[in-house]
Amino acid sequence: DRLAAAEDRLVEAADAETALGPVRLTGELARTCYQLRAFADIVDEGAFLDVIIDHPDDTATPPIPDLRRYKVPLGVVAVYSASNFPFAFSVAGGDTASALAAGCPVVVKAHPDHPALSELVARLVRGAAAEHGVPGGVLGLVHGLEAGVELVRHPLVAAAGFTGSVRG
Repeated sequence: DRLAAAEDRLVEAADAETALGPVRLTGELARTCYQLRAFADIVDEGAFLDVIIDHPDDTATPPIPDLRRYKVPLGVVAVYSASNFPFAFSVAGGDTASALAAGCPVVVKAHPDHPALSELVARLVRGAAAEHGVPGGVLGLVHGLEAGVELVRHPLVAAAGFTGSVRG
């Protein structure tokens, strides 16, 4: 909701850096907000855990114990922002939203074509996280080609997501 509330400021910042136009950017921001709300609903429902409970059965041969399974976060996820989708495939885009919903901290490598927008969106996401008791460190942001290379090489990074080419 913080992104939607900051629509005018975000679209203006995105247009200044990308020249994609307010109409296109407003639509993309709406899509991004929808994605974030959809993942928030999944978290609220607990569906991301995919909990399965197999109840014990002493009459089976061999007896079946009480088994409970659920998904756990895999660790830090690196997300690489796309140049042509500064909202939907960037700091608060689908890759980031899905990783956060799965309980994984995220480090985003900002795209060099929209660094100021990336900083602004990251601040808004961190503010929303803090509002809900989530530590601010759950979302990191780095800039630069070398930082992006080091990020994907880091041993604590368990997964990476990107859309587009590997340059930039």
